Amino acid sequence: MTNMIIRNIDPETLAALKARAATAGRSLQKEVRRIIAEAVSAQKARQEIVTELRATHRRLLKARKGKPFPDSTPMIRKDRLTRR
Repeated sequence: MTNMIIRNIDPETLAALKARAATAGRSLQKEVRRIIAEAVSAQKARQEIVTELRATHRRLLKARKGKPFPDSTPMIRKDRLTRR
């Protein structure tokens, strides 16, 4: 594994990280590694969702042969009225 040095950490941030690690029963290093891994994983998941949405949008546009989508305002209004 590669090492990383993080400089100039705010003392309050460091104290919060230490408290979080202690609460979880982990070392500070392990907690920081976990936080970084979760952040990267969440970013990958968001990117996958965006990619999937763009692909779906392209498929829908292709199916409509380039025609714009109809205005959904009347359908939304009707739906809201039926929910009252």
